[in-house]
Amino acid sequence: MSSYGLCIDSLHPHSKAQFNPQEWEGAIVILDEVEQVLWHALNSSTCYRQRVKVLETLKELAQIIFSTDGLMIAQDADLSDVSLDYLKGLSEFTIVPWLVINQWRTEQGWDVSMYDTKNAAPLVTRMEKFIETGAVYICVDSQKVTGKWSSRNLESYLHKRFPDKRILRIDSETVADPDHSAYRVIDRLNETLADYDIVLSTPTIGTGVSIDLRGHFKAVFGIFQGVTPDSESRQALARVREPVPRFVWAAHFSPSKVGNGGCNYGDVARSATKSVRYNISLLKEVDFDLDTQSDPIALRTWAKMAARVNASLWSYRKELRNGLSIEGHQVTVVTDDLTKLFGQTAHVTHEMVHSLADGSLQVSGFEFLGWQHDAEGIDRVIQSIAKIRTQNQNAEAIAISDSPEISSTEYKKIKDQTIQTTRKRNSKRKHELQRRYPVEITPEVKLKDDEGWYAQLRLHYYLDHDPELVKLHDMQELQGHLDRGDGKILVQDVRLLTAQVEALRSLKILDLLKPNEKIRASDPEIQHVIALATQYKEDIKALFNLTITDKLAPMAIVQAILNKIGIKLTCTGRDQAPDGRRGGVRVYKYYAPTDDRETIFAEWEKNDMAMLQTLMEVSGCDSFSEINEWIQLSA
Repeated sequence: MSSYGLCIDSLHPHSKAQFNPQEWEGAIVILDEVEQVLWHALNSSTCYRQRVKVLETLKELAQIIFSTDGLMIAQDADLSDVSLDYLKGLSEFTIVPWLVINQWRTEQGWDVSMYDTKNAAPLVTRMEKFIETGAVYICVDSQKVTGKWSSRNLESYLHKRFPDKRILRIDSETVADPDHSAYRVIDRLNETLADYDIVLSTPTIGTGVSIDLRGHFKAVFGIFQGVTPDSESRQALARVREPVPRFVWAAHFSPSKVGNGGCNYGDVARSATKSVRYNISLLKEVDFDLDTQSDPIALRTWAKMAARVNASLWSYRKELRNGLSIEGHQVTVVTDDLTKLFGQTAHVTHEMVHSLADGSLQVSGFEFLGWQHDAEGIDRVIQSIAKIRTQNQNAEAIAISDSPEISSTEYKKIKDQTIQTTRKRNSKRKHELQRRYPVEITPEVKLKDDEGWYAQLRLHYYLDHDPELVKLHDMQELQGHLDRGDGKILVQDVRLLTAQVEALRSLKILDLLKPNEKIRASDPEIQHVIALATQYKEDIKALFNLTITDKLAPMAIVQAILNKIGIKLTCTGRDQAPDGRRGGVRVYKYYAPTDDRETIFAEWEKNDMAMLQTLMEVSGCDSFSEINEWIQLSA
């Protein structure tokens, strides 16, 4: 084969591509959108199990290319030194890149209306007006029903609002479902989209995709909650090449961050490394050297990219707006904040507000929200979307709960398939839940899992049980990384629990879980938690990604830590003040959760004990330390 293209996920010998870098001496390697490609390789969940092999293969490929008169072309509209430094670092000798800078800029930028509003409801009311007159293209960064403004929830809303309109949703599920109109739509994108009035797209339509239809879409709408960096959101808005108006809403900041959420790459790298070091030091029997068995270049590059992504996510709306302006587009801010229109000190009269609302008064660079948006319409959208999200979440949970059970063999087969119907997806998801929770998979279990229940339960379980169990878990987890990476790991992928459990033990968190006892911020147990958490706030940040500051009230710190195990203290009232009136110190109580976690814990413990017993019989070991040593020798 003289040439072919592949996703970075497949760049290793064990993929379906069976990629062998030795076969590409003197080749030309093109890394299109190299910033996204490298970030995907370093951080994407789809590369998790084979990430070490992918990066090792890329390094071997680069060395072969550079040593056999080959050529590597790395191209990106947002090319940075981070990517270039990483690629240069793959070589065994000094590389001086030849840089080509494309100075072209669009002669006709877009007219962009950037909504500076609390939520996307005002933008949706504007969208409805365009839908009444023609076709629209809507890009979002969320697909799941848990996201209020996700593609699935918007699809349901728009179907109800415009039952006569043809709607196409393009996301990771629909393009892989042979029963859906979007199945493999990327191969015939322009022809297909011409048949639809409303197109909803997610990041599934990504790098290299161009929508060249002319005269079809009247406008492009973007709703971004901060799931992807602002650069990818801008690229999503640019998929439609025709310079029709753009209307954009973005969250002020993203709730999701990378690593510890820091914007300094040194802090990000140190935090990730510190967490792994803590855990390794607690697994005293493990024979592992972090410095020699991890890749410092990959860690540094990941940390630099993570810090850059975090900086974008902390000021998401601002970064997106600035990026659009830099690209040469005309950005108008849609807002009802009069201080942004006239400044903090301006005297704004009722007549001025009235003139803004009827459009007779315009402020350069701004549009007053009340001019083309009515409050009743905005409220209607908010109420409808909230109701639809709840309905969709419940419907999906019921469908998964009622789906047929499958065996482990069937699960693996379905998991490896690129073609998946809704029925197969639901059975796969149910099987994953069954592997997590040894109880009946009800709709309630599925909904709790969506909210991060598993991580909370697992931490609570290990905290409340034999300390050797979490060490055994971490030994197996670490060994899995080493097995997949041929003795090497990537620090950013390692998620161990021993240090978290030991930290919670040191804080004596379980001492707070005494039913019916009154708890106050002044209690010695609470003061112990506060003193240790404040003293070791950097470690708390590294282990739990919790930021402890002097501004946080004592009980707020305690509640944040308890939330890591899915527990909270309930405020039941206040003490009397010294003068006899109410308004004294708040009183809290612990009420045991009624989520059936004790049943789950009992089954987990039974499985762990059975596994320990089996290991002892197979290995002939008499203690946990001997089992640890046996696991390493058997690897």
